[in-house]
Amino acid sequence: MSKENKEEKILESAILLFSKKGFSATTTSEIAKDAGVAEGTVFRYYKTKKHILIKVMSRLIEVMSEELVANPVGKILKENRDKDDSDILKMLLMDRLEVFNKYWDIIQVIITEIQFHADIRKSFFENVVLKVKDFLGEFIKSGIAKGRFKDFDPTVVSRALLGTFMAYIIQKKIMGDNKEIGNKQEVDEIIELFLNGLTVNKIG
Repeated sequence: MSKENKEEKILESAILLFSKKGFSATTTSEIAKDAGVAEGTVFRYYKTKKHILIKVMSRLIEVMSEELVANPVGKILKENRDKDDSDILKMLLMDRLEVFNKYWDIIQVIITEIQFHADIRKSFFENVVLKVKDFLGEFIKSGIAKGRFKDFDPTVVSRALLGTFMAYIIQKKIMGDNKEIGNKQEVDEIIELFLNGLTVNKIG
């Protein structure tokens, strides 16, 4: 196996095992075994497990961005374009919650590492944030064109919507909110708040 193929196989095995077991539970010996190389070969390319993590996180973000971000979000928006806006947003939020629950171990590592590594942060921004923002931007533009939404800057609205979703997820997953994640009443209230605001409309 050539040097390039060995390194690629190590990365593929690390991504697979991190996805299945989580970063903490995966050992370099398991990565080496899955890749079909000696453990010493792993450390020939990566001095520490941390170095493997940094490289894998950048690659993982690229791989996951299509399967777990771009494709599902795009599919939901495309296949449900004629449905009520609140239903579409609810489907998006519930779908993202499911992804966060399933891949939380890895997502938590990514959230931590993007604070300290510019390459991971750049990859996350380009492959995840921008793609989701583009999809949401098209959804907002369509709503404005059809007269359903106020004529606000789609970029600002997309950023606000992403921030709302992320704040809810972080509250649940990181800050120890003990209510069920994806609680129907909470999700309904978040969507209602985003679409219609907090103020009660008064007549007269």
